[in-house]
Formats: sequence, C-alpha cells, structure tokens
Amino acid sequence: IGVFFKGQVDYVVVFGRIYSRLISSIVVPLLFFSIIASIASINNLNRLKSLGARSVFWLLMNTFLAGVLTLVVTRFIKFGSTFQLQLPSDYVAREVPTIIDTIIGFFPANIVAHAAENQVIPIIIFSMMTGIALVKLNTRNQSQAQPVINFFESMNKLTNEIVKMVIKLTPYAVVAFIAMVPTR
Repeated sequence: IGVFFKGQVDYVVVFGRIYSRLISSIVVPLLFFSIIASIASINNLNRLKSLGARSVFWLLMNTFLAGVLTLVVTRFIKFGSTFQLQLPSDYVAREVPTIIDTIIGFFPANIVAHAAENQVIPIIIFSMMTGIALVKLNTRNQSQAQPVINFFESMNKLTNEIVKMVIKLTPYAVVAFIAMVPTR
C-alpha cells in the first residue's frame, strides 16, 4: 500500500495509531481486574500464602538464574570488549535513584496517578493488596465479600471481552503500520 500510494497513506496510518492507543488504554484495567479476580478466587488464606511464597521463590530463582546465565555467556563471548564510547563534552550525568528510593517507588501513593502514567508495578501491588484483603474479608464474612468479588470477576470478564475486540483489529493495524514504512 505504501509503495503504490506513496505520500498518500496518512488516512491509513490513523488506524494503526488508534490501535496503539486502544492497546495502551486496556493495560491498566486488564492488570487491575485480572489480578484482583485471580487472587480473590482463592478462598483459603493458607493456600494463598503457600501459592504466594512459591511464586516469589520461583520469580527470584528465575531472576537469579537469568542474571548468572547472562554474566557467564557475556564473559565467555567477551561481549562489548571492543566497544568504545565517547561521551559528549557537555554531558551531565543525571542522578540515579538509590535502591531504597526505587523500592519505595514500587508502592502506590496515588493509584489514579499511577494508572494515568501507566506505572504498572504500583498498580500490581495495589491490586494484590486488594485481592488479599478480599480473601481475608471472605474468610471472615462471606456475605460482605461476595458482592465485591462478583463485581471484580464481572469486570475481569468485561475487560477480557474488550481485549478480544481490540485483538480483532490487529491485522488492520499491521497493514496500517506496514503501509507507513515505505513512505518514510
């Protein structure tokens, strides 16, 4: 399309841009509702603790092994040994946040602001806390927790339906993005 209609693909590219915006807009609700609904579906607090501990263990193990494997492979193939970097003379290094500031930044301060800025980790932590609170409430008073759990399960299903609708637009978005390539 871009080859035959060079310079005339502005109207086609609109579909790709809309698709990108739709994908970006669905990330936060998808994370939020799916995490809460998944955690709240576990009715037993002990089972939730066991599952959480195993998940954290395997996540840390996976991260550790990936780091070690990366270091071993890069040392073996001497990756970057011939790379020389010349910084501009007016380069000013910016301050890197400390590990403590980074960890504090993971926890939500204002969930709406984090959602607006697409900051995923605070949303995940807030969703996990909400799901865990729902499991605790459900073990103490099921009649109070069940309507909230039903709400999050319904919102999760609704969000998944929206994702399915957006995914159906993928072929059109791909064509729109490919049409743009030859016109650059």
